Amino acid sequence: MLAVLLAMVAGFYLAAIGALYLYQRDLLFIGASRASSLPPVPVGYLDIRFTAPDGTALRAWFKPPAPGKPVVLFFHGNGDTIAGSAVAVQPFTARGYGALLPEYRGYGGMPGQPSEAAVTADAREADRWLAAQGIADAQTVVVGYSLGSGVATQLATEMRPRALILFAGLASVDRVAGRHFPWVPVRWLLTEHFDNAAKLPKVRAPALLLHGTADRTVPYDNLSLLAATRADAQTVTLPGVGHDLVFQPPVIAQALAWLERLPST
Repeated sequence: MLAVLLAMVAGFYLAAIGALYLYQRDLLFIGASRASSLPPVPVGYLDIRFTAPDGTALRAWFKPPAPGKPVVLFFHGNGDTIAGSAVAVQPFTARGYGALLPEYRGYGGMPGQPSEAAVTADAREADRWLAAQGIADAQTVVVGYSLGSGVATQLATEMRPRALILFAGLASVDRVAGRHFPWVPVRWLLTEHFDNAAKLPKVRAPALLLHGTADRTVPYDNLSLLAATRADAQTVTLPGVGHDLVFQPPVIAQALAWLERLPST
């Protein structure tokens, strides 16, 4: 009987492991299944369309900057859409900053299947679109929230932005998944990593990392893991703040104050 019981437990465990492996992208990019269409374009934004190298149609919302102001290139979290991005960057745009808000493929009725490789390739196209409008890297502030921190950090290693700002940034998917699924050998199973801890030292721009101590989605210890890789990164600890910090105007105000203290380019 004991042998049978152990065999059943092992079977259930292996089945659970297999399901997590097969459906990991569905879990990681959970927002791709939540919205079948995007809401109307907000007032003041332009609806931008461009194409990825593999032919996938891409979409973004763009708000032109006031004269002399940078553009915020914002990458949202895995459960959100660019509608949430527009809410998050509102304090920036209220100060005259421009904003480019790309949508991930597969989200909001967009075609394609999201993956780490695909969404980072699409981010490059968004940056190229900005360059085609005459907006240089030095006038671009790359911002990533939650999973979007992985897209933002990778892109920032390939350019030299005005600054990189991460809200609730993850050290890596491996680290976060290991905390949520401690019984799973995640390092052996994951195909998507977004290893910000390895990439952040390669970013040639000022970096600001903001994290709430009450974050249960991307635990707070990810902040110290990231900060350890960049001694010059500015960190902001937000006591009692959860994962939704990017939607809290007082938090954004701290990011704005830091940006405006940076030396002019």
